[in-house]
Amino acid sequence: MIRHFTAKHGAAVNQGNIHELDGALVNMVVKDSQPFSIMDDCGFKELVALLDPRYTLPSRRVLKEMVVKRYEEEKTKAKAVM
Repeated sequence: MIRHFTAKHGAAVNQGNIHELDGALVNMVVKDSQPFSIMDDCGFKELVALLDPRYTLPSRRVLKEMVVKRYEEEKTKAKAVM
């Protein structure tokens, strides 16, 4: 799997990939009601490193900020529909 990422997606993580991975992380935390402390779990860190060793997990504080931002975006969308 790691060979696949390196061969197909290049050795360096780019801003688009970071944005996509951060978005997926926010989705997982929100949809699965995961605590922000998951960022400190050794098993979770190992899994992420195996899936994409180029990706650096955000801190709990940054993850919280991303979740709040997503909430505000979704709230604005919902208000626009009503």
